[in-house]
This record gives sequence, C-alpha cells and structure tokens, in this order.
Amino acid sequence: MGPATPAALPPPCRQALLDARVDRVVVALMDPTSRGKGGAAVLRASGINVETDVLADEARRVLGPWLIATQRGHPHVTWAYTITRTARAHQPPSTIEDLRREIDVVLHTDGRLEEGIPGGHGSGMVQLPAKPWESVDPESALIALFQGGARTLLAVGDTVVARILSSNGFVDKLVVDLSRDVDGITPLPPSGYSIESVSTRPNYVRITYAHISR
Repeated sequence: MGPATPAALPPPCRQALLDARVDRVVVALMDPTSRGKGGAAVLRASGINVETDVLADEARRVLGPWLIATQRGHPHVTWAYTITRTARAHQPPSTIEDLRREIDVVLHTDGRLEEGIPGGHGSGMVQLPAKPWESVDPESALIALFQGGARTLLAVGDTVVARILSSNGFVDKLVVDLSRDVDGITPLPPSGYSIESVSTRPNYVRITYAHISR
C-alpha cells in the first residue's frame, strides 16, 4: 500500500477566529504545520492582539511526541516490554491498554499494525501499510507510517522490528514493566536514556525511560 491520499483539508482555524471577531489570541507554541503565511501573522495583520510563548514549556510536555514527529517526518517511537524472573528478556508488556490511548499506531509481536484506539482517528485518517518493514530500511518504513497519518508508534514486546528500531536510534521512549518476582536487577537507565517516571502496579513496577537527546 502506498502513502495515504490526503483528505480535503478544512480551512485554517485562523479563519474561525477572524469570523468570531476576537480581540486577543494567546498562543503557547507556533504550529510547525501552519499553512500559508501562518495564522499569527494573518491575525496580527487583521488587528488582533496575538501573544505567543505562553506556558510554552508546559505545552511542549503535552505535545512533545507530536512536535518531534512533525519536525523530523516520522513517528515518535515507544518500545514497551516486560522483564520477569523466568524469562529475563523482553516479553509483551503487562498491559498496553493505558499506553495505547495516547498512541496513533500499535505494532504487535506478530507484526500486525492497528490504531491505538481502533477507529479513533475517524474513517480514512490513518492508513497503515500492510508490511511496512518488508524489504525496506527502518527509516523508510517509519516515513511511510508518517505519510499514512501516524505520529506516534508503540512497539510491543521483543520483536525483530523493535530491535532494529532500537539499534538504529529510532526509539524515543522505553516502557519497562519489571515483574515484582525479579531479584538482582537494578533499574538503571539504558545507555542514552534517563528515567522519566516510575509507577507501581500490583504485580510489577513500570519504569519509563526517555531518550536524552529528544
């Protein structure tokens, strides 16, 4: 399947603000996908007071993965897995239900791709290649996913694709579920990552690592 055919774009939201005759607009971050002359410039030219960089750091924390994906042209990648006592290797995560709510596309251990929330983007908004990693390099596969509408990707468990993405530096975030029956493993950050958060669950501890350079 080739790149998705883009649907007809709605008019820029700046027009709605102009039609509403607002006096002032507060902007946290400038939209890198802004079309034409840019919304802020058009609003200012129309006499509207536009204030930018308001709570910008807070906005980056919320929009970080989307911004990263938009700036580089391929999805922000999270790799999630579990470490247990009986198999000290990468197993599927204890649960992905809470992870997939904020993810565009999930890559399962059997190679299937599906929306994080099936149908959550609306009909035709995300079009997934059947086998994006077949006979192509990982970056080209990620670009194909981006062109299909994916801005965030969750790779689940120990798969060849997940390891390829990791070894080529494409994994932005690691989510490690450490089983409570594991002894002798210290949750130190992998090389190039720092601990972002730690949370406890009934049967495991979830440690999230963020890539330092992202």
